[in-house]
Amino acid sequence: MLMNEKEEAVGYILAAKDIGTFLQKTKETREEITALGEYYKKRAEAEWDSLLQRAEEYPAHLHIDILEEYTGNGNGTRLMGEMLKELKEQGVRGVTLGVARENERAFAFYQKMGFEILGEDEGGYALGMRLKEEK
Repeated sequence: MLMNEKEEAVGYILAAKDIGTFLQKTKETREEITALGEYYKKRAEAEWDSLLQRAEEYPAHLHIDILEEYTGNGNGTRLMGEMLKELKEQGVRGVTLGVARENERAFAFYQKMGFEILGEDEGGYALGMRLKEEK
């Protein structure tokens, strides 16, 4: 959690270290999302399928959000660094995330951190980073 000088939350990062298990345990919530309408169902199911197809090589999935006024000063780098360190310590092989095509600033940040493009569609990019080399 990223806090400002008033001790207010201004950003966060979270990860599921095993996306397959996460998706299985959130089946009810996923069914609620797909019930919101055909658009959400199509987008969500495509994203979940994509995550599961990459789960062996990139089992973790993460999400980071920081309020705009707290970006650009190293906060994202610190949060990401801590999360990647934790995932490595837990022996996680790789991590993925998604970024919208129009979010050029975030895309550049992820590339600077070492993420590579794994796939793309009209909405954006699936990015991944290997954390543990196979022996």
